[in-house]
Formats: sequence, C-alpha cells, structure tokens
Amino acid sequence: MRLAALLTGTLLSVSLAATAQAPATPEAELKAGRELLAAKNFDNAARRFEAVSRTSPNHAEAQLLLGQCYTELGRYAEARTALTKATELDVSLKTRADEYLALADTREKSASGARSKAEAEAAAVRARAAAALKARAEADAVAKNAAFSAPVASAPLVYGVYTCSFDNWDAASQRFTSIPKGAFELNANGTYRYLDGSASGRYTYNAQTRQLNWITGYFAEAGKPKTTFAPGDKVSQLNIEFNSDKGTQRWSCGCNSK
Repeated sequence: MRLAALLTGTLLSVSLAATAQAPATPEAELKAGRELLAAKNFDNAARRFEAVSRTSPNHAEAQLLLGQCYTELGRYAEARTALTKATELDVSLKTRADEYLALADTREKSASGARSKAEAEAAAVRARAAAALKARAEADAVAKNAAFSAPVASAPLVYGVYTCSFDNWDAASQRFTSIPKGAFELNANGTYRYLDGSASGRYTYNAQTRQLNWITGYFAEAGKPKTTFAPGDKVSQLNIEFNSDKGTQRWSCGCNSK
C-alpha cells in the first residue's frame, strides 16, 4: 500500500507540473487581456492579444482589442493594421474598428501638431540666440573698429613684439572668429621686422596723430595700410587697416606695455 500511495503521489505531481507548464489557450490569453485592458494596463494587455494573434492569426476580436491597445500606446501605424485586419476578418466589428481608427487619426494629428509647434518654438529660440550673438559680436566689432577712426590724443609709441589677429565673421557658426596673423618686432630706431623671416623695414611715427607710416618692408609691400597706435596700461595696440578690391580687413596687434 505504501508503494501504491507513493506511485499515486508521483503521478499526481507529474500531472500538476505538466498542467502548470502547458501553454495558455487563446481564450485564456484573451480573457486575461480583457482584464488588463479594463484596468488600463495597455502594454501588458497588448502582449496578451499579441500572443493570441500568433497562435490564432484569424482571431478577429484579438485583432480589434490589439488595435485598441496600440491606439492607447501611441503606436498608430500598428493600430491601423490590426483594426483593418479585424474588419476584414469580421465585418460586424467595423463600427467599433472605425471608432478606434478615427481616435488613432485624431491623436496622431494632435501629437504631430504638438511636435511641430515644439520644433518651431525651438527653432525660433535658436534663431533669437544666434541673432543676439551676432548683434553682440557686431557691437564688439564696432567698438573695436572705432579705434581706427576716432580722434586721438598724442602718445609715445610702445616698442616690442606685436602679436596680430584678424576678426572674421563666420556665417556657418554665426560668430566672429579670431585668425592669427603672426607677429612683428617694432624697434625704437625706426625699424621693424615681421617675424616670419622677412627682411627688416623702416617706419615713421607721428605722436600727435598716433599714425605709423610704413616706408619699406612687409607692410609697405602690403600697400602701406593705415596704422593707428592705441596705448594701454597693460597692453598697447596697433590697429592696422588693409583696403583692397575685396573690402577692408582690420588687424589688431597687441604688445605688452612697458
């Protein structure tokens, strides 16, 4: 009897294990999906209806409910596919399917409109920021360029190495970029030399007008650009203005004040 009881218990355990491991039927999945849908658990409900669709691809109600879940989840293209298939499988579901299709269309248009509005607002913000940066850069450039034409008081020239740069407006980045233009050494004996291997040249300086006149050398060969000296407590500056057929190019060349 003990052996019979043991065998009976073993068979019962095997039977229960097999039952637990057996896949759920389409109807069981459908029932579970309906309960999840009623609880507004659309993601898990969709998984249940997807399981039914895999095992029973022609189950019209599963397709209808799957389309409803996809609509609630914002998966509008998939919703249309499922709802259209539900109508094809069972024409009696057309009214309900059309309601969900209309809801999917309305929500998708609303979401698209919201995205478009947000994108337009973001583009406007970027445009305003770029305009503000450009205006500020232009204002800075105007202030800097004023040194080229403003009346000046007399000042003794500062001698030493002047490092030059050219402020260029970059349309791609919507800002001014500083382009290095090398350096030259200005000497008290009226000579200067561009530090790129060029030969020495000569200049004169008018302390009353702060104007340098390039007689020979690099700047003389470059067209004798208008050059104005601007003294500073820490850094003094030579503002050099080149004129050509392509327009005006202004260099700023700074030297530590002594």
